[in-house]
Amino acid sequence: MADRPGPFFAPYIVSMERPVHRLELPCTKVPGGFCALMATIALALFHANDGLAQPPLSQSPPAWVESLPTLPDLPLPAPAADGRSPAFPEHPGIQTIGPPSQAPLVRPGGPIGPPSQATLVRPGGPAQSDRSSSAGASPRAMARGAVLPWADPRQQQALPEMAAPTAQQRGAAEPAPNSAAPLPDAARPKPEDWQARAVSPESWWLGAIGAPLFSSHAVPLSAQSLVMQTLQHSFQIRVDAATPRLEQTRIVEAAAEFDWNALVTGTWRDTSDPVGSLLDTNGARFRREHYLTEAGLRRRNLQGGDLSVTQNLGYENTNSQFFSPPHQGQTQLLLRYDQPLLRGRGTLVNRSTIVLAELETSRADGEFLSRLQQRLRDVVATYWDLYVARGELVIQQRLVMQAERVSDQLRLRENVDGSVEQLLRAGGAVESRRGDLLNARRAVLDLQARLRNLVNSPELSQCETTEFLITDEPARELVPSNQSGAFAMAMSNRPDFAAAMQELRQAAVRNQVADNDLLPDLKLVLESYVKGLRGESDIADAFAAQFKEGEPSYSVGFQWQAALGRRADRAAKLRASLEVAQAQDRLQVQTEQIWLEVGNAVRQLHTAYQRVARQRSAMLQFSRELHLLTKRRELLPPRGQNGSLLLTDLLNSQDRLADAERRYLRSRADYALALIELQRSMGTLTATR
Repeated sequence: MADRPGPFFAPYIVSMERPVHRLELPCTKVPGGFCALMATIALALFHANDGLAQPPLSQSPPAWVESLPTLPDLPLPAPAADGRSPAFPEHPGIQTIGPPSQAPLVRPGGPIGPPSQATLVRPGGPAQSDRSSSAGASPRAMARGAVLPWADPRQQQALPEMAAPTAQQRGAAEPAPNSAAPLPDAARPKPEDWQARAVSPESWWLGAIGAPLFSSHAVPLSAQSLVMQTLQHSFQIRVDAATPRLEQTRIVEAAAEFDWNALVTGTWRDTSDPVGSLLDTNGARFRREHYLTEAGLRRRNLQGGDLSVTQNLGYENTNSQFFSPPHQGQTQLLLRYDQPLLRGRGTLVNRSTIVLAELETSRADGEFLSRLQQRLRDVVATYWDLYVARGELVIQQRLVMQAERVSDQLRLRENVDGSVEQLLRAGGAVESRRGDLLNARRAVLDLQARLRNLVNSPELSQCETTEFLITDEPARELVPSNQSGAFAMAMSNRPDFAAAMQELRQAAVRNQVADNDLLPDLKLVLESYVKGLRGESDIADAFAAQFKEGEPSYSVGFQWQAALGRRADRAAKLRASLEVAQAQDRLQVQTEQIWLEVGNAVRQLHTAYQRVARQRSAMLQFSRELHLLTKRRELLPPRGQNGSLLLTDLLNSQDRLADAERRYLRSRADYALALIELQRSMGTLTATR
């Protein structure tokens, strides 16, 4: 063991006045290139062990470190008092370590307070504020036992805490000849002097999404309020809602065919005709004056019968020698009833127009509900898209600030150890991210404009510069669902399935009417009347006489009519049969489509829920990577090729973390949209809203 060299740990210094770290290697007799190489290896080994061993402190930093001003940290929103993020429970997936300074330090995952306020989060138990509970706990050990709140249940097993390896396990031996002598135990930093707190890395931007970003005039919006405003003000919903009302008037029109109809006719006829017989006028022209008024009621019943009751009042006078009495007053009360016996007989046939109108109205209602649910789905989807866009804007703003901070640091070190290549690289990153920031803001404005177009609310359209603040958070609980149960719910609530059923019923009714139209037209005709007659134009007395004198006259007959060959009726029957078959196939297609949509919605819901855990885990990893690269760049002076590589790695890591945050943000919105899509696929979106 004595011949086995121990790991090379580079000592580093933590300044108590400012959070600046550096490497100091006792390489006075080693070439400069080898010294830089060993510094890189030492730094990698340090982060590989990640707090398993505390390196000794150097005595003082070099002059160039002391000459650098302390740069302010990013203004990030503080987490909740209990350390939890606004949307997710506290997750110990990333640990932050800092020097015991009274000034809070900003690290990836949130700000860190002084040691007296440090909180150690233990897996499976409440947070402990006692500093003694964190004594002896390494950062890696505190990172163990983390349970993702969105992870798969099979992975909800806490990892055991890893104890710090012993000196024999690390292969430690006597200090290397060129290494610095370790400090005594009294000079070593105690574990309780370091802050170790698990903070959710998304806590800084989740709260900023609901805060004003670019406008002084902001309006808070919730998904529920947008839905209510859409129902009240949307022009498209008004257009769609008018269709069922228009179809409903056809029901009244069809039922009006069985209403009583009143009729009144009047004619005056003055005739002057030559005659060919001496019996009428002794050879003079035949002259006749005749006036007739007919008034009555007529109605068709549900059996197809046609009933009419008419009263005739008339006056007639001629120069015929056989016309007596002269100046006659004539009256007649006529009752007539025509009843179809084959074609057009029965309630089913005669009410077919009413039934078809009712089914068409029901189908129009289903189509309106489908459009309404799609409209509300678009509103809610745009709301969550705006949520994502605002989050991406916040993330992009932080990216710009990070690039500007790196650029400012390089500019301050330009005369010390900076290089033109690094300055250009950082400057290009700043300008590129500023361009992306413009696109992110435009995306927010575009989605706000789309919301105005979908909702049409006067409150949202008063000012185009108004900023919409998102007040809702996407759901995070998994809604239990399965395809069979959701399909059964959809079959009872889907308006498009109900519309397909109405189409099938309409086709069946038309087919029955076509069957009846194949029969010949045979009618029973019944007629009866009474008449009155008086001279001297006494129409009133003649009206009374028709009920007092004589008896009623009556007649019974029939009418039969049929088209030879009945080609038109047979063609109509064939068309009706084909429509029934087509409607049945369409209903089957609609059923299969609903099964597909419900299955896709259920799978999308489960997948979206699992993606949230995966994307959050990826975000935690990239956040840890950025934290390590930031520490590495602080510890290793940015000189030469190594400095350029570190700068490139740092900027790329910032981009990777931002992309991971965007994907995580998108996954949360996708899960909320998956819930809405599941409700829409089951036809319960309007019921739940």
